[in-house]
Amino acid sequence: MADVFLSYAHQDIKRAETLARLLEANGTTVWWDRRMVAGDKIHDVIDGEIEKAKAVIVLWSPISVKSDWVRGEAETAHELAKLIPIKIDECKLPINYRGIHTPEVSKGKAELDKLAKMLSDKFKVAQPSPRGATAEPSTSTKVEFSAKSSADFLTKSKAQQAAFTKEALSMRKGPGWRGEVEHFQNRVRLIKKYPLGYARFWLLFFLGLAAIQCLVLLLMWLLRFKLHVPI
Repeated sequence: MADVFLSYAHQDIKRAETLARLLEANGTTVWWDRRMVAGDKIHDVIDGEIEKAKAVIVLWSPISVKSDWVRGEAETAHELAKLIPIKIDECKLPINYRGIHTPEVSKGKAELDKLAKMLSDKFKVAQPSPRGATAEPSTSTKVEFSAKSSADFLTKSKAQQAAFTKEALSMRKGPGWRGEVEHFQNRVRLIKKYPLGYARFWLLFFLGLAAIQCLVLLLMWLLRFKLHVPI
C-alpha cells in the first residue's frame, strides 16, 4: 500500500514521473497507473488504491483540468478528505477546487515545502474510508524535501515544461498554415510596412489601379476624337 496516489493527465506523464521520484527519494511511497499490471480492471484498481492511500496528489495543468478522468479522481479524493492539489503549469482550476490551497510546485522550493507540509498533515492521522475500513498510519508522519532533491526536481520540471511548450507550438504548425508565433511575427511586419493596415493597403491599391485605367481610357478617347476632327 502506497502513501500517495498520483492523479494526472497522460500528456503530463513525464512531470508525474519527476514528482514520483522526488517523493520516493524522500521516503514516501507512491502509486500511479504505471504500477498497474496487464489484465487489471482499471476502475477497480484505481478506486482501491485511492481508498488505501493516505493522500491523493492531483497534478493540475492546462490538459488535466479538462480531463474527466482526473476530475473524477479529484472528486473522489476530496470526498475522502485526501485531496492535495498542485499546479505543474499555469491553468484555470475547475470551479469547485479554486478555494483549496494549491501549491505551484514548479516555482521554487518554498512551494515544494508547502506540498511537504500538506502531505505531513495528511499523514498524521489515518483517513476513514466510506466503506468502514481505516487506512493504516503512514510509516513517516513528516515529509521534508532535501535541498538536493528539490533542486533536481525544479531543474527537470522547468526543462520538461519548456520542452512541452516547444512541442505544442511545433505541432500547431503545418505545411498548409503558419503557427501562432510565426503568424504573429508576420502580422507585426505587415503593420510596420503598411501603417494604414493590410486590408486598406489592398483597397487603395485597387482604387489606384482603377484610376489609372480610367485615365488611359480617357486619353485614348481624346486621341481618337482629335484624329476624327477636320482641320
